[in-house]
Amino acid sequence: MSQFGNLKHIADLETLLGWSLSNINFSNITDEIINYSWGDEKELVKWIHYKDVKTQNSGNLYTISGDVNFPICKRKKYPLVWLNTPVTGNNRNDIKEFSNVQIIVCSNTTEEWLNSTRWTKHIPQLQAIADSIIENLRGAVSIKRDNGILNYNYRTIPNYSVVDESKAIDNWDAVVINTDLLINTNCRDESYFNFCNK
Repeated sequence: MSQFGNLKHIADLETLLGWSLSNINFSNITDEIINYSWGDEKELVKWIHYKDVKTQNSGNLYTISGDVNFPICKRKKYPLVWLNTPVTGNNRNDIKEFSNVQIIVCSNTTEEWLNSTRWTKHIPQLQAIADSIIENLRGAVSIKRDNGILNYNYRTIPNYSVVDESKAIDNWDAVVINTDLLINTNCRDESYFNFCNK
């Protein structure tokens, strides 16, 4: 349970999405463990820098500055699933709706590669990870549906950090998913990270 108890009116999309992603089996796509975190551009730069310079022990929390903590494990940075924040939640009784959510699935790349190389090295794996996220988010966190059809759009972006939209200090190939996410606040029991799977 959260130190503040079960929250009924404010839903924590950032950690709930991480929990939902941890329940997706990506082993048929990659042998690597997929990292997840969230934040704005400043947080992203801190996360990348911290992964580059700090020795970590698996599963521990590390203070980066003041009271800001990230769960960072001793493993490679990529592949990474990054939730761009801030996110805005709207109340729909027991359902909390988050509009215009941006999820970035990325891997470090070589800027000099031609697209023909990218599409054999990184892009198919990133697309498969993104596809698995779209297909498997359900239960406590799910993608909004319109008339039963998943509602999302996506872009495949080579050299993501070169594009004006990103100022990441690493150079990425990325698949960017834009969607509305729903959180069912009744889909939790007393344990903060123990959710039903409907």
